[in-house]
Amino acid sequence: MKSFDFKFGAEVYGRDTPCGHLARLVVEPESWCITDAILESGLLFKQSVVVPVSHVEKATAMGIRLTVGCQELAGYPPFSEMVVERGEQSWATPIQGSAIIGTAGTPLMPTTAEVATVKEKVRQGVPDDKIVLGNKVTVYGLDGRIGHLSHLITVNGVRYCQIEYLVVTQGALLPKQYIIPIHYVQTLSEQGIHLLVADAEIGDFPEFSTAPAGSTENPDAPELWQADEEMAPVRQDDRVATAVETALMSDLRTETAVIDVINEHGIITLTGAAPDWETREVAEVIASHQPGVIKVINDLTVEQL
Repeated sequence: MKSFDFKFGAEVYGRDTPCGHLARLVVEPESWCITDAILESGLLFKQSVVVPVSHVEKATAMGIRLTVGCQELAGYPPFSEMVVERGEQSWATPIQGSAIIGTAGTPLMPTTAEVATVKEKVRQGVPDDKIVLGNKVTVYGLDGRIGHLSHLITVNGVRYCQIEYLVVTQGALLPKQYIIPIHYVQTLSEQGIHLLVADAEIGDFPEFSTAPAGSTENPDAPELWQADEEMAPVRQDDRVATAVETALMSDLRTETAVIDVINEHGIITLTGAAPDWETREVAEVIASHQPGVIKVINDLTVEQL
């Protein structure tokens, strides 16, 4: 399986042209799987559409590529959201006279002092039971506010993407971004994300770093898609993959195995062939102990049973 990096604000491209940017993501409340992406375009008159995540071919912090053209997005459901105030009128017993009689025979009349106002969020394009997340969602730890949501990193399935990691931005003047595995999340909602992590522990998580400035500024879409390496959101990926490859080739137990190493945000995938099951297991252990490795997916085949 490959991973997708959905960065809020990332440029979105159709088959060959820019379509806008990623504004929000729609998440199933029970499974925490991403089902749809909300794309926004326009400056003065902004428009948003809901696109199924199955139409995303590639997603990194540097850009998102769709399997459909930009003009085809006009046929997708529009998205809008607003907060309305609804008044709930209560009734009280008047001092003199009444035009309305209560169930117990007591005269009633409306009083403006007892009209309650309730704020309600109204959406178009996304069911009310879905969670809509964006970069304004606050992330809390055990000690209080940590920062805000910046990315969602997923493993894509047939119909939707399972969230594996959050990227949380902490700080304003000198912000840092940390990759948090999903199993540290206690609750996930539009009102906030709560982590089972203390403030002092945030620095222990891998730091997310983007490519140097200039390489992603006003990218030319066709060239961007032709060069997959340029779309890698983390330059550190190459260094971590090289460290794993070196460790595997230097160990006598795995030096003869033909192993390819793929790294995406610290998720190492081992592919190729191992001479036996023991070598296959040892390769996974060696890879998991390298700096920067968060998780190892062992896809090695065994040549001999």
